[in-house]
Amino acid sequence: VSRFSIHPYLFYLNSRPELIPDSREVARVIEFEISDLLNDQILTQRDLSIGNGLIRKNIPGYHIDDDTFVWGATGMILAEIRSLLLKIS
Repeated sequence: VSRFSIHPYLFYLNSRPELIPDSREVARVIEFEISDLLNDQILTQRDLSIGNGLIRKNIPGYHIDDDTFVWGATGMILAEIRSLLLKIS
């Protein structure tokens, strides 16, 4: 949709790394357990208007906590990860 190419990486570490987000690209780091993606209670779908409302697309979103709703490209990436987790669980 945005015509940007995104290459997400998912990996496992034995300890939590020090995260140094680039303030030009990241407003804040949101941490949660990956198993939370399997919780149907946090998953929702929202309609998004694209191109001045010419295209409407139903996109996934996640209520991580009371103050955090993750959607858009990140929500779509998380939905793909969720789909992979469901296949292996």
